[in-house]
Amino acid sequence: MEATDRFVLHLKSDEQTTEITDATPSTIRVSTTSNTVTVYTTETQGTITIQDITGKIISSNAIVGQETTIAVQSGIYIVKIVTPTSTHTQRVIIQ
Repeated sequence: MEATDRFVLHLKSDEQTTEITDATPSTIRVSTTSNTVTVYTTETQGTITIQDITGKIISSNAIVGQETTIAVQSGIYIVKIVTPTSTHTQRVIIQ
C-alpha cells in the first residue's frame, strides 16, 4: 500500500453531500438534505450497520448491489461496513 492519506473528503455544496473514501473499496456518502446514508462498495457480500452514539443499532442491512441507501434521523452515527476482505468504520453527522 502506498503511503498516502487514508481518507479523502469530497464536499459538494450543490448537492449538500459529504463523501468519505477510505483505502478500502467502500465509500460512505451522507446527504444532509434527505437524511440518508448511502454506502457504495465494490464488495458483494457483507453487512452495513448503523449505530447511534450510545451503541444502539439503528439499522443492520446486508450489502445488496453496489449502492445501499439507509434513511436516518438527525444525529451522530457510527457506520460500519464489514465484508469478507475488510472492515470500514466511519462517524457521520446528520443535521
